[in-house]
Amino acid sequence: LRIQQLSGGQKSLVALATVFAIQKCDPAPFYLFDEIDANLDAQYRTAVANMIKSLGSSA
Repeated sequence: LRIQQLSGGQKSLVALATVFAIQKCDPAPFYLFDEIDANLDAQYRTAVANMIKSLGSSA
């Protein structure tokens, strides 16, 4: 599967997964995201929001 074949929401999920994986290995003091949910479907918005919430509470 080529990255060009992914939808905007799928590309956003890949990018977020990469950032969160790097954060697990080499955490930064904070991250600033701007409209990361703009291209996500409703189900993925909720999943990403829950993941960010759980990562924030375990930090």
